[in-house]
Amino acid sequence: MIQLHILTTSEMQAIHIAKILLSENLAVDVHFERVVLKQLNELGELVDDPKVKIMAKTKSLLFSQINQLIRSHYTAQMPGVWSTPIVNCDPEEEAHIRESTRKV
Repeated sequence: MIQLHILTTSEMQAIHIAKILLSENLAVDVHFERVVLKQLNELGELVDDPKVKIMAKTKSLLFSQINQLIRSHYTAQMPGVWSTPIVNCDPEEEAHIRESTRKV
């Protein structure tokens, strides 16, 4: 199992991706977080780059399908997509993730 992370440029994009993940049974417990990345501008000054981060739980074997599906919708403005492993998990939570996501 993994914690899925998707970094988008807008809340509209985040909402659309969340609907895809949930309607296709690709992830559970989808939530958003507003984050501010720091970038250097052409003058070398630190500037804010606001983003919306989507996080969700899913099976690691679904990652490629999720990435390809997002890529098919956002070829021009592909969000950042990565995952981190869920090393330990309550057995009931593990069952929830397994039962609520697409069979692999």
